[in-house]
Amino acid sequence: MTSPQPAQLAPKIVNIVRIVMFVQAALGLVAGAFVLLLLLTAGNNSADGTNAVIGVFTVLSIVAAVVLLVCAVKLPSRLPWVRVTTIVIEAITAVDGVITLVFALNPLAVLRVVCGVLVIQALLRRDVRAWFAEAETRLP
Repeated sequence: MTSPQPAQLAPKIVNIVRIVMFVQAALGLVAGAFVLLLLLTAGNNSADGTNAVIGVFTVLSIVAAVVLLVCAVKLPSRLPWVRVTTIVIEAITAVDGVITLVFALNPLAVLRVVCGVLVIQALLRRDVRAWFAEAETRLP
């Protein structure tokens, strides 16, 4: 009788990706809360609705940060939706960073682009894909 194969250990890059995701989520939550606080204390004295638009995008960024945090927590579970969701959120982050860099000339946007691209690249590596695929074959 053969014993069942032990679960394959996560590639080291997965742990690094989780740390980057935790940092991104924490910074996104702190920055979003700060912007919302500024909007609430500034009042609604903008006649053109700029504060409302900024508020909507801030809430969306907070939601994305929460989703990224959940994905960072669930990444070791190797659920297929975690990898796909993370790639989508990171792609949106990278594209938004490029847009911010081009139109707002904000040099900090480079950090968002670099982090997003690095996480996507890491999750698309062959060993990481195999690690996720091995878990999918074990699902009942």
